[in-house]
Amino acid sequence: MQGTVFLGFVDPRTIHFLSSTLEAYEGVAVVTTVDSDLGLVRIHAAPDCEDDVLAIIGAESKFTGWVPAEPA
Repeated sequence: MQGTVFLGFVDPRTIHFLSSTLEAYEGVAVVTTVDSDLGLVRIHAAPDCEDDVLAIIGAESKFTGWVPAEPA
């Protein structure tokens, strides 16, 4: 499956909220926790759903504190 991967940090207390929110949009994205202590998450957006995922992340960023991770 192709798609886009977004890596970023959220408030660790909101990881479940972000995951549940994206799961509610079936087939749009999958959230994986990389480091729960740091709040580092990976979001794998389905093909052609990247704009939708960015819109959802942006709409919830005030609550989750989403900050994109810098590429290594």
